[in-house]
Amino acid sequence: MANPKARIKYFDPLRAFLALSVVIYHIPQISETVGIPFFNNLALFHRGSEAVLVFFALSGYLIIGQLFKEKSTRGTINIKDFYVRRMLRLYPVYYLVVFLRN
Repeated sequence: MANPKARIKYFDPLRAFLALSVVIYHIPQISETVGIPFFNNLALFHRGSEAVLVFFALSGYLIIGQLFKEKSTRGTINIKDFYVRRMLRLYPVYYLVVFLRN
């Protein structure tokens, strides 16, 4: 039987790279807001929107894959468990950002 929590080996570094690209994309905007000099002539500073699109496409692929594996191994999908897993994955980062922002 397939493991519903099996990971695709190279997706985590790719998703980390895409998330870092989004952060780099915001550096000129943040620098301008706080009044410090910045350099934004490199193409790397202008690829944040594309990185977000690819990041969400990969995330959707992973989520659908996990649901498919759960359906294949258990014969059903437990929606409650699915949403609990999503909340446990997303809420800690959300609250960390809220806490750091204040």
